[in-house]
Amino acid sequence: MPIERFVLIDDSPDDNWINHRALTRAGFKGEVMTFDWAPDALQFLLKDQISVPTCVLLDLHMPILSGPDLVAEVAKAVTPRAPLHILLAISSEQPNQHEKVHVSPLISGYYRKPIQMEEITRLLTAEA
Repeated sequence: MPIERFVLIDDSPDDNWINHRALTRAGFKGEVMTFDWAPDALQFLLKDQISVPTCVLLDLHMPILSGPDLVAEVAKAVTPRAPLHILLAISSEQPNQHEKVHVSPLISGYYRKPIQMEEITRLLTAEA
């Protein structure tokens, strides 16, 4: 099933804007939601229970609720009603081995910010 929605979660509105623009430029026609406050994103994901095929792009380091902590909460409390294809933790620097040990297996990869057109194209074609 193709991805119908991207959820962008980053405490930097600029990074969310750049990633949103990259999705649009790559030809993604579905819904794009942006959250610059991770607790708001978590509240949405808990309420929605992944109602459509979704890809979540999130920052590793955020105040109050880090990317790995958000993923842990999603893993505990969300029963997806549609495919949750992948969660991508994105950071401006490569995560170190310590961070990799502490993240959920739900996170399938790490990408430098901003996400590159090639990475988006790969995501969209892999799920088509």
